[in-house]
Amino acid sequence: MYLCMPRHELSGASTAEMPYSAQLLYDLVHWRDSSDGLARKISSEIAFIPVAAIALVEAAVRIPFLLLSTLFAEKPKDWFTGEIRALSTCLSSLYALFINLFVRSLSLRLIHFDINWRVMQKTELLFLACMVGREDLIKVLLNMGANPHERHEADITPAITPYALGYPEVGKLFSLNSYEREYFELKTLSHWLGLSGHLPFPKRDLPLEGTISRWMFDSLRTAFREYCKSKNLQVAAPLQEALDRAYLEHSYGAIAERIQKGKLTFVHTGWKKHGICLAFFGDTLAIANGGNRDGHTTLELFSIDSSLITETIIEEIYAHENYELSEGIRYFYHDLPANLSKQGLREQHPLSEAFKCIAPAKQAGGFCALFSKKAALLFGWAMLLSSSPDRDSLNDAKKAYKEFIDWGALHYLETIRPREKFARFPKLLEKIQARKLILLKG
Repeated sequence: MYLCMPRHELSGASTAEMPYSAQLLYDLVHWRDSSDGLARKISSEIAFIPVAAIALVEAAVRIPFLLLSTLFAEKPKDWFTGEIRALSTCLSSLYALFINLFVRSLSLRLIHFDINWRVMQKTELLFLACMVGREDLIKVLLNMGANPHERHEADITPAITPYALGYPEVGKLFSLNSYEREYFELKTLSHWLGLSGHLPFPKRDLPLEGTISRWMFDSLRTAFREYCKSKNLQVAAPLQEALDRAYLEHSYGAIAERIQKGKLTFVHTGWKKHGICLAFFGDTLAIANGGNRDGHTTLELFSIDSSLITETIIEEIYAHENYELSEGIRYFYHDLPANLSKQGLREQHPLSEAFKCIAPAKQAGGFCALFSKKAALLFGWAMLLSSSPDRDSLNDAKKAYKEFIDWGALHYLETIRPREKFARFPKLLEKIQARKLILLKG
């Protein structure tokens, strides 16, 4: 099933859960499928033999590490996943030797082969299919009896996942149950209102803080669309387009092309357990980060050459979501701005200091999934409001932005109606009421 994953998920995964042979097979199969020529099929046919051999050796070598991980590793499940993937790679490579010359889409055949021999893991495979929005695979797995409502350790279910990751049309394959509907509503309220704590649910409590990063673009774009119905904003169309694309666009190439053309483009990323948002506009890169670590403000601007953006760089940006904090900070605040400069040196943008004056205050709590996107929206708003931003236009942008953010919070309070739906959580309702009074006072 890893053959249907985005490339950045493989490059960002740990060695424990992603064998080297799996990455070899992934690249080989996708290279083979990119052309239907006989020469390419023959070349790949020869290459499957060493890939199968490498996978078999990896599977054998990993066995003692798997046994040791049950005693000492923090995440022994990663080693189990890696062992299964090494075995799957070996079997898939051998299977590919027999069918490679006779099929058009080898990746699709291998994915179905993987599903059939791992039928006992069908719900886990359904979760992976939902992560990449593969409607064809989802239907196959549902017909095999996979449970779309099984709660994952991150508190989401397969049915939640397509909406959370930008595949709303695929999400329509499922009927959300009460937990899933309440998940969306509670996470929306908690992030817009800044509500922390845990709520009691069957099996385990649901934390109000934290959620899948991309989904908050949907929350933001929906609120912005409703807000603009009663406003005449000159920045409405490009901001709405950027928010829509950030939620729905998954192609590295399409994202890179927008940035190369100088269009406002938002990209969600970050590092383990923390989300940030990159905003590109013209030859400017803004890093929106509510964590405010190592002296960085919530909005930092760098001068870049947007023509240097490539699909590979977009893949790198996404891959760092699986990296540790120190690696993430080094990459986003040092390596990335330098890589996007013709001189190879990080260069602060001339407006950097001015933007620090309007940057939002550091977030309180684990709401980076929305906070970083709101800060990126402020950057986009300010850059679109004036072709030559100055302190006056920046302050105007911040004022208009704050009006929208407060409106958005009240909008979701009105549409979700927490007093009717969450009466069983009296302490939550108290927090909501206190926050509502602050919003009404302005």
